[in-house]
Amino acid sequence: MRADVVGATFMAVATSSPELFMNCVGTFVTKGDIGIGTIVGSSVFNLLAVPACCGLFVGQCVPLDWWPVSRDCLMYCLAVIALICTLWDGKVMWYESMMLFLAYFFYMAGKC
Repeated sequence: MRADVVGATFMAVATSSPELFMNCVGTFVTKGDIGIGTIVGSSVFNLLAVPACCGLFVGQCVPLDWWPVSRDCLMYCLAVIALICTLWDGKVMWYESMMLFLAYFFYMAGKC
């Protein structure tokens, strides 16, 4: 496996682990509703701060193609809209969960 793939996977796990831990504690231990704020807040932080820090410490100019950046921004906006629509009535049904999961699956399959 290539070193950049391993590094990206490790970074994804490292940046998502705190929100997973906080959601588990908030849901199962304190029985609170911390989940949505944690997910959205952590996602915005991961979207903005992690690439900014990578750009600061890379030490060279990294050319970016417009397509991956535009695709990811569009998919993030659609994911936030889907999350709002899912949570609008205050409950999540199994088919809404399945639609969100399938959307993520197709997004990841499209990146390969």
